[in-house]
Amino acid sequence: MLIIDNIPLSVRVSKNKQIALNLNVYRNLHYQVNNKAKHALTDIMRNELVGCGLIQDFPLKFVYTIYRKTHRAVDLMNIGSVLDKFVCDALVQMRLLPDDNTKYIAGVEFIDGGVDKQNPHAKLEIRKYERM
Repeated sequence: MLIIDNIPLSVRVSKNKQIALNLNVYRNLHYQVNNKAKHALTDIMRNELVGCGLIQDFPLKFVYTIYRKTHRAVDLMNIGSVLDKFVCDALVQMRLLPDDNTKYIAGVEFIDGGVDKQNPHAKLEIRKYERM
């Protein structure tokens, strides 16, 4: 199992602009800004994953625990869908994962981790997927 413990829920795309990684923001941004956000998250993950080798033992299950900034109720899929897309693309780009299709990732789960006002983030556990 691989754990990535501190995936941010927002990234800086310019000196003055930070964007939230969620579907409501993603669908309204210019494609170049979305691309900058994806690169920013990839850079953050690259620093966190220094020394990790190719993930093996497929298929995998990704379990995201999302720690929100406030007690306000959120739609986990709004956050999770964009976060998962960016994370999977980053893992493929860093050559830690051969591809992000169903041959390699058979399941994705999103869990509410509660509130972390100082550091809203997600934790990702990459596990071997056990078929029932």
